[in-house]
Amino acid sequence: MSSFSEAWLLDKMGNCIEVYAHPSEYFEFESIVDLVSRYGDESDKNNCGEWKSTKSETAKAAILYSYYQNWCRVRLWKDDKLTFIIGSTDYIWYKTIVDFLLTHSYVSYASITVSDLSGRIYWDDVSYSYCIDLSNEEILSSVFKDI
Repeated sequence: MSSFSEAWLLDKMGNCIEVYAHPSEYFEFESIVDLVSRYGDESDKNNCGEWKSTKSETAKAAILYSYYQNWCRVRLWKDDKLTFIIGSTDYIWYKTIVDFLLTHSYVSYASITVSDLSGRIYWDDVSYSYCIDLSNEEILSSVFKDI
């Protein structure tokens, strides 16, 4: 089994945060609350405030929904695989992913896979150079439109 060497959280707005581990509903939920509170909209901030004061399950569900809809979990594995796990399947992640690749060009040796939380694969072992080649934008973007 591979172990990872680097991990990030990437949102639809292009915010990129290096993390040791991706927080989840069961692991470091407080980290999700902090993340959504910091980068979310006013509604997200209200839900975070409500959860912190009341531990409301409704607020928790809204926070998790916002996290999974707006953030992509990125991981560089020691076997030279770079994975992007998207939560939102109604957003075309192409530009966000390519911007990440261009600002992290040291991952140019990695093969790139994009999947969603259910395991559906959108890109499977695609090369860095293929991803950043603008002539492939329509092909790579179209997989998100077929949802």
